[in-house]
Amino acid sequence: MERMPDLVDDLLRLENVELLLAFGEHAAAAAARATRTVPIVFFNAYLPVECGLVDSYAKPGRNCTGTSWNTGPEVMAKRLEYLRAVAPSATRLVNLGADTRNFTLSGEPLPEHALSAAFAAVRALGFDLVRLVVRRIEDVGPVLAEAIAARAQVVSIGGEQFNGAVPLVVDTALRQRWITATNHRSLFDAGLLLYHGPSDADFKYTFERGLQMADRILRGARPADIPVELPSRQEFALNLRAARALGLTLPQSLLLRADRVIE
Repeated sequence: MERMPDLVDDLLRLENVELLLAFGEHAAAAAARATRTVPIVFFNAYLPVECGLVDSYAKPGRNCTGTSWNTGPEVMAKRLEYLRAVAPSATRLVNLGADTRNFTLSGEPLPEHALSAAFAAVRALGFDLVRLVVRRIEDVGPVLAEAIAARAQVVSIGGEQFNGAVPLVVDTALRQRWITATNHRSLFDAGLLLYHGPSDADFKYTFERGLQMADRILRGARPADIPVELPSRQEFALNLRAARALGLTLPQSLLLRADRVIE
């Protein structure tokens, strides 16, 4: 991630760059910091308005547009509700996430008000919240150690750096008997308990729509005039193997709500 700005500069030094495609919020922010003139189409960027990439979803107003995961505070709040249903008596919630300085246009942390709905859900559900962030993949091990020291019971994990340390994350979670949720498929498929994030259909759709936007721009359209698009639904999945390893019996009502269950 720390190499991203240099990689963008390398691309912009090429002759006749007409468009940049940026996957994820880190790449989108690095591209937007590097140029205010070359059009940028981002794929699956997190909270692009709050991060400063666009003025609004309907009217981006800048040289950026694209698709955005609908993973804002309201979706985070729903993930916490699922965790509470699995762990009705747990109190200590640790959120392991990316340092939001990595994906804001200003390089400053995401404003606290942008996450106010999630914080309200934490309080309403009776959790005590500990927030820990990673900036580089090398931070993952020390941050997991901090979560252990914080006596984590329930752990929500998100951030691309964690995808580079999947075995370490999953092994630590199972050994510590953490009740876990994530919005990253690689972590869930490797053994975390709960997934709540974009569906396969939406994942495919975001790429199709992003490439269609790129085509429109190369034909003369302005990114400022092309609305940012959001996926239409979230998928909720449960891993019964992880539940058995943790000695958990998942509520039947929760199993019936799941879109997918790994046996």
